[in-house]
Amino acid sequence: MNLKSAIFPLLLSFLIVFSSCNQPENTNLELRDQLYQSKLDDIRLGDGVPLDIEIAIRWRITDLVDFHTQFAHPKAFDTLIIAPRSRELANKVAIAYPSVDSVFGSWREQFIHALKESFSEDLGEKGLSIEEVIIPEIHFPNTYTQALEASGMKERELEAIRQKNEVEIAAAAANKKRATAEGEVAIEHARMEGKLQQIQAKTEEIRRRTELAKAETQRQVTEKQSLAEKRRAVLLAEAEVTKMRALKKAEANHKRELEMITVEKQRASDKASLERELEVAKLCASNPSYASYVVNKELASKVQIAVLPSNMDGNIFGNLLKMQTPAQTVSSKKD
Repeated sequence: MNLKSAIFPLLLSFLIVFSSCNQPENTNLELRDQLYQSKLDDIRLGDGVPLDIEIAIRWRITDLVDFHTQFAHPKAFDTLIIAPRSRELANKVAIAYPSVDSVFGSWREQFIHALKESFSEDLGEKGLSIEEVIIPEIHFPNTYTQALEASGMKERELEAIRQKNEVEIAAAAANKKRATAEGEVAIEHARMEGKLQQIQAKTEEIRRRTELAKAETQRQVTEKQSLAEKRRAVLLAEAEVTKMRALKKAEANHKRELEMITVEKQRASDKASLERELEVAKLCASNPSYASYVVNKELASKVQIAVLPSNMDGNIFGNLLKMQTPAQTVSSKKD
């Protein structure tokens, strides 16, 4: 048994007795969150490389009776439990990582997570709880970081040289491609120039044909317009003649209708005169005295003397006057 192993139980007993004799009076302070901060030095990885790990642990007393059966003061728990056990747990986690390169590079987050998980699960005791584990920094050996910096600088220099060479190679290839492209562009430009001249010649020919076609179209339009004007004049003349013929025909029809109306009137008048004469004849035949009166009237009309027969019935004359039409009465007055 070495000296350190012999002293540690004695120191632990002394701290327990000292803590029991000096219990704090203000228990409210014990119910607050406690904070333990430390730096774990010389934590060895699987390849033997030492690390310095800064830790901060926030814990809380959950049961004062259970806690004080084990520890007289929160600082006693920090000194007797957290300090040695955190180192033990850190070494246990670190030994599982075989290479410092992995912890420095891609596995660093995994390594920190493993430390936090181990502290949270294994640092607690009866009557308290671990609230939070913080690992703010991991310190790697200076020789390792300096070697990495030198290697990084060399790698960056080599990368810069490679990039420069790649840029020069790419520039040479680009110049070659550009020269090739410029030659192809010149050839294509000449070919396109020839096509352009052909297109221009065809365009000019099409333009001339278009102008000729337009002129021919204009001539045909003018000719058709002239024919249309002539046709229109002919149609107007024919329409005018047709109109005049229709007017003359209408006038002739109207005149013929008037003549027919006049003839009909004359026929009606002649018929009335004939009927009247027939009535007079009948009257004269049946009444010789009236016939003598008519004869005498005709004779008297020549000398404006009215002669009545002495033996003539006066009613006969009245009946004769009644038989005359108003037009005949007017004619008699004129006579």
